[in-house]
Amino acid sequence: MDSRVMNLEHQGRSVVVELLGPEGAPGVICLPGMGDIRSVYRHVREPLVSRGHQVALMDLPGHGESEAGVEPSQVDIAHLVANLTEQLTSPVIVIAHSYTPDSALLASQMNPSIVGVLAIGPWATTPELDPFMRMVSRIVGRTPWLWGWFYRSLHKRPPTDLKDHVQAIRRSLRRANGTSTLQSMVLGNGKDATDRRETTTVPVGIIMGSADPDFKNPRAEAEAFAQGLDATITLADGSGHYPHTEDPDAVLKAFDMLSRRIDSDTDA
Repeated sequence: MDSRVMNLEHQGRSVVVELLGPEGAPGVICLPGMGDIRSVYRHVREPLVSRGHQVALMDLPGHGESEAGVEPSQVDIAHLVANLTEQLTSPVIVIAHSYTPDSALLASQMNPSIVGVLAIGPWATTPELDPFMRMVSRIVGRTPWLWGWFYRSLHKRPPTDLKDHVQAIRRSLRRANGTSTLQSMVLGNGKDATDRRETTTVPVGIIMGSADPDFKNPRAEAEAFAQGLDATITLADGSGHYPHTEDPDAVLKAFDMLSRRIDSDTDA
């Protein structure tokens, strides 16, 4: 499928966005989680285009092909999403994973063209790290090989192309200053939008892998995230932390459900 690349700016550094699908079609913005790259949406991007959308895949600041050496917060990412929305056709739905759903929710409050958010594997809280775990997190965050190993361990139904994807992540982390953003994120330094959920008014879909090893109780984590939101919860049976690659059909069904809710609200 043909695509084109555009650039946003954050702290004087470029942020890469890949666009697929026809210009003028309603937009879908896809945000990876921390330490990930935009190709994590490789199994859902074309089906989203086939549903009549223009899909915008973002490499987060400091990730992938975006310039390295920045430490973006969730609020910074929200501003980028709100600005990107201005360059797409409304209405716009944002799909976000793990670290970035709070950014998507905040962006919906900044730009009314964002009419819904699909949150994949969202964190409801910021884990408290004791000194030992902070040390371990620093080591993992600054070591591309270890991050790749950890990333693979979060999959319970790994796709056949996972090895290639992990290699691409490691290549991006091996750039000069390539791990600086990840090191900041793994310590939770930029989680500054978690208190903005309660002021979100757009419909939200939450999809959580039922076997997500990031959480002691994935359903409970999803329910905690949903508090105060107009949200529905879907569990991807047997999936780990990456349902969009482990069970893309489940993610697409959750997207379709959210789209129908948005259409129903519009018609009401």
